[in-house]
Amino acid sequence: MTHNKYRTHNCGELRLADAGKEVKIAGWVNSVRNLGGLTFVTIRDHFGLTQVILDGQEISGKETVVSVSGTVLERESKN
Repeated sequence: MTHNKYRTHNCGELRLADAGKEVKIAGWVNSVRNLGGLTFVTIRDHFGLTQVILDGQEISGKETVVSVSGTVLERESKN
């Protein structure tokens, strides 16, 4: 696990056991899907991908470098 001021975890490192934890990840915006009030953003770094849900917040666009903090949630629909 990498600890610095931009991240507590790497993308792709989070698991179901991390549900409920406060984490911070950093990387590049890989994709953005805006569904009205919710925006789904995929963040990528050298280690993998992590999906982030933004509630009423804006994101600049693909390839933007971001640092995101929040609570890990279990996915409701798993593919």
